Amino acid sequence: MHDKNAGQMRDPKEITKITFDLFKLFLQEIEREHGESECLFCHSKTWHVHKSPRDPNNPNVVTFPMPFSPGVGMWAFPIACASCGDMKFFEASKVFDFLKAKGKI
Repeated sequence: MHDKNAGQMRDPKEITKITFDLFKLFLQEIEREHGESECLFCHSKTWHVHKSPRDPNNPNVVTFPMPFSPGVGMWAFPIACASCGDMKFFEASKVFDFLKAKGKI
């Protein structure tokens, strides 16, 4: 499937609008639509969402650097299995677009 926005530079300030509570709402909506998320390794259904070390009102965000594009990276919101620590990552732009489409941002 082709993403028409793939590779597009986004405004980095978009994600500052995603609060911890909005990210939790995103996760709840995804699970409501697709079923409860289960860890692939230990099958736990309990996840930790970490808060930003700078502002506890926001979820933590990580950057995956792009190898041939210095200073450019993909931003994601991590969640960690409460049992074994396995992690999942949600691309920040997709979370933003989802919340915007739902009228939450």
